Amino acid sequence: MRNNLLLIVPDKKEQELLVKRFLGNYNIYIAGNWAEVLHLAETNSIQLIMCSVDVPAVNGWELCRQVKSAAHLCHIPVILLTADDSFRSRIRNLESGADAFVRRPYSLTYLDALASNLLANREKIRAHFAGSRCKPITAANAGEEDSFFKKLHTHIINNMHNCSLNVSLLARLMNMSRAAFYKKMKTVTHLTPNELINKLRLSRAAELLTSADYKVNEVARMTGFHSQSSFAKTFVKRFKVTPTEYRQMRQKTKLPQRPALHLLNNDAALYN
Repeated sequence: MRNNLLLIVPDKKEQELLVKRFLGNYNIYIAGNWAEVLHLAETNSIQLIMCSVDVPAVNGWELCRQVKSAAHLCHIPVILLTADDSFRSRIRNLESGADAFVRRPYSLTYLDALASNLLANREKIRAHFAGSRCKPITAANAGEEDSFFKKLHTHIINNMHNCSLNVSLLARLMNMSRAAFYKKMKTVTHLTPNELINKLRLSRAAELLTSADYKVNEVARMTGFHSQSSFAKTFVKRFKVTPTEYRQMRQKTKLPQRPALHLLNNDAALYN
């Protein structure tokens, strides 16, 4: 699947050069101002932005800052293109929240490799939540996502007992529209919010069945399932055994239980 690349480069020759270089591997979109950036990013699921700092009216630093300040867009990597390599310019690049910045004249080969590397890091984040056993997310490679998902995780845990916990409630708690929240979740994790909620519910249920002396119906209630039968059906689908059988198996083998409530910890296997 081809990634969508958004170019914000006012110089036509440079724009044509970048289009020629990246068109073979990316779907290219071109914007000239913040309104166009916002429209294209929200309607085309942009995966990467390359932005010149010398955009008219609103400069590239401000455009980048606005992207990184928008909860539903901040996951998009931004590469700033600049001709100024002064100390002040470097500081502004960092303050804008840019994921990387490249000084003109630049090597297209280097720029291509940089873009691929940023997208590979985002793919690790998606794979983590989708169930891959790749390296876990850390503050060093998660960027804005680290803060976003820590906050999201807290809201899910605090409301896990609530049977009505759903996309709409989480979107309100995250101060986002339902559509923007859903789209961000799918883009970054390849999971719907309900799928993530369900994974955390079942991980917590497995922990309670093993480490605490609760009845199955109590575990079902504590993890937000409407009924014991609904809980059992969902549990069997995930673990291939009933909750009671799972407890018996864990007690028999005496396997150490892994912590189930750390979304950004060193145990990516929890989300398999």
